[in-house]
Amino acid sequence: MTARPDTKPPLDTRPKDRLILATLAVGLGYVASGALLLLTEAFYMNAAFRTGARLGMVACIALSVVLAVLWYWRVTGTKTRNFMGLVEIPGELLDPQAYRFEDLEVMEDSSLAVLEHAAARVTALEHETRVDAVGLVRDLLTAGFSVQASDIHLTPEAEGTRVTFRVDGVLHEIGLIPKHHTRFVTNRIKVMATLSIHVHAVPQDGRFTFDTEMYQARVSTLPTNHGEKIVIRLAINDENRYSLGAIGFDEETLILYKTLLSRDAGVIFLTGPTGSGKTTTMYASMLHVREHMGDKLNLVTLEDPMEIDFQGVSQTQVNNAVGLDFATGLRSILRQDPDVIMVGEIRDEETAQTAIRAGLTGHLLLTSVHADSTAGVFNRLQQLGVDRFQIAGASIAVVNQRLAIRNCPDCVEKARITDLQKKQLALLGFDMEGDVYELADEFFEGKGCEACRGKGRRGRVPLLEVLKVDDQIRDLMLAGTPKHELELAAAKAGMRTLEWQAMDLASRGILPVEEVIRVLSIA
Repeated sequence: MTARPDTKPPLDTRPKDRLILATLAVGLGYVASGALLLLTEAFYMNAAFRTGARLGMVACIALSVVLAVLWYWRVTGTKTRNFMGLVEIPGELLDPQAYRFEDLEVMEDSSLAVLEHAAARVTALEHETRVDAVGLVRDLLTAGFSVQASDIHLTPEAEGTRVTFRVDGVLHEIGLIPKHHTRFVTNRIKVMATLSIHVHAVPQDGRFTFDTEMYQARVSTLPTNHGEKIVIRLAINDENRYSLGAIGFDEETLILYKTLLSRDAGVIFLTGPTGSGKTTTMYASMLHVREHMGDKLNLVTLEDPMEIDFQGVSQTQVNNAVGLDFATGLRSILRQDPDVIMVGEIRDEETAQTAIRAGLTGHLLLTSVHADSTAGVFNRLQQLGVDRFQIAGASIAVVNQRLAIRNCPDCVEKARITDLQKKQLALLGFDMEGDVYELADEFFEGKGCEACRGKGRRGRVPLLEVLKVDDQIRDLMLAGTPKHELELAAAKAGMRTLEWQAMDLASRGILPVEEVIRVLSIA
């Protein structure tokens, strides 16, 4: 992909107060014309004065119409040309095509060294009097897509706007955009996302439009004490990236999960903290079903937001502004003769009740529930008013997952476990007189190198715990067994727990002990 050179930087703009001054001038014109008209009527002045007053009033009315249009342009950020210097439009920032994706020199799966070019570009702004906002935003997007960053953060501070990339869950600082350049950069991003460049006091949400639908970027703005914070969320719309084999299941668990997906009815729940990959697992599950039974099944999803566009699947975006929430959408889907349904999240009682009924009445449903553990999903559903007998009858399995940041393979080396870490592991339930203590000299830590930009961390590895609801678990649920006893029974029946997986990876040098503690501490 080749980048088009930018021939000139964005031009500076005229003072913002010209439209305000023009509005004040027209207001004064109204007052003057009205006063003159009253005086001519009160003192029977010459007819020429009355005619002049009336013409002045007509002129003010005409100018008011023009000002109304100009204010509309300013408030909505409509992409239009400057009009007599009254509306501030940042010149080349208003490229109506945004970017053709060929403008970006994206090389997927690049090393983190790609970020150094973007860092150098931001650092150089300190010595520049003008900023090439178009080129800078292009370089940031190029770097972001190349290293598969999930987000680009532009955080305003007293001295300027700090740029950071989130790659594999780790924030990488790029540099500080000087304060006098910030407005041009933020305006460029807001225009690309079709957001108003004149609205700063309220949050806004938008997205980039490329000539290819494979790459997507969503933009969110938030007012802060130093200005607007902007977060660009990057996504690659490629269904080939969503494969159950690439999710991270071990071979035995993968066979079990694929078997569960072949069921005709019931509910598979996914749980885990935000950013743990639940949506990715659900997407991969739907594609697995489509590949094996897609010609015989009606596949429907209800999402918020809808991140990837899949062929052969009917996808619906939740829109609370028009009353289309998860509960309303799910009720409508059930009238569409679905076979397999994916619901992004169960958030309320009505959605929970409808989802369980769907599982009981001949539909396979995948959804996510925020809970503190695998069996905690059942407690959460009971809190939402669902009867435990219905939960036991509808549930097929619960997948509890985490994403752990792995050691950089280029700089990993052996490291002793500290006394503090031993105490933390003990609090998490590990027996310090057992295996953990014996493996004290066999843990590893990334020390930092150029490949990981000194972080010692590079890449992520999933941890997936699958609790199959069989007859034994179902009987325990009906008896009201506490969740820790349910999980203990599942572990005895062969469930590979998150703790076992995390410690196994740590002993093999894949995870640092610090990451094991962080991941297992997340509720």
